[in-house]
Amino acid sequence: MLTREDYYTPEADQAYMSCSLYDMYMECEAAALAKEQGRFRPTPSRAFVLGNYFHTFFESPDAHAEYCAEKAPEIYTLSSLKPGKDPQKRADVEQLDRMIDVVMKDELMRRFVEMPGENEAVMTGQIFSMPWRIRMDKMCAGLIIDYKTCANIWETTYDPRQQRRVTFVELYGYTRRAAIYREIYKQNRGEYPSFLLLCVSKQDPADKEAVIINNEQTLQYELSQVKERLPRIQRIRDRSIKPIRCGTCEYCRSTKQCKNIKTHFDLDPEFWRREEEYDELWVPRA
Repeated sequence: MLTREDYYTPEADQAYMSCSLYDMYMECEAAALAKEQGRFRPTPSRAFVLGNYFHTFFESPDAHAEYCAEKAPEIYTLSSLKPGKDPQKRADVEQLDRMIDVVMKDELMRRFVEMPGENEAVMTGQIFSMPWRIRMDKMCAGLIIDYKTCANIWETTYDPRQQRRVTFVELYGYTRRAAIYREIYKQNRGEYPSFLLLCVSKQDPADKEAVIINNEQTLQYELSQVKERLPRIQRIRDRSIKPIRCGTCEYCRSTKQCKNIKTHFDLDPEFWRREEEYDELWVPRA
């Protein structure tokens, strides 16, 4: 049985698909397979450290204190960690504290934060014949709550795949996450839950909104896209076909071997054309 302690292990990656692993396959097949097989461990970004700081606050006081102690050099200024000094948080961590304060001082948002439920709840299930795992920020009766930070709640970004401007909810795949989480929840609890984002921006002062994702057409579209893409992912995981390298991610940069000389035009996005490159470090099934 999958638990919170072994949720983020390579063994869990090999046994279950997850939203983050699926997103990684969409970005770079080679990196995703290497991570799944334990050959590649992505370097934790600053955003990852800050995101965990934000999430552990809502998990529990003990979890937050434990995380602050574990990541002390990344949360506090190094000079303030010297003996005899009072720890002083880094500027971006202090910004997160202000954002957390904004959430907790809002009556509607605090009501959801304090709602009875289970924090960091883990569930498993099957989606299109593939085992999946989810880890919910908070699971209540008939409700999944996801805590999100963003640069600007109302800002839109042009998405070349959809050829239109989209909100951060669509840009970062939260509608897909909602569809998958709801499906797994239903398999375990017998009913579809509501899926709620508690969003807070990094502006000063921070903006905040409670956003529900409940458009059935959008949710079904997201599942149809997953259904279309999973067979290729499964063939890669089975080592029936070679994964394609994106050419620019951390994994591809760290394993790159130059094959030819490029002109300076090749570096211009307007003229950028990259042929599909398969991962030579891929090992076929014995």
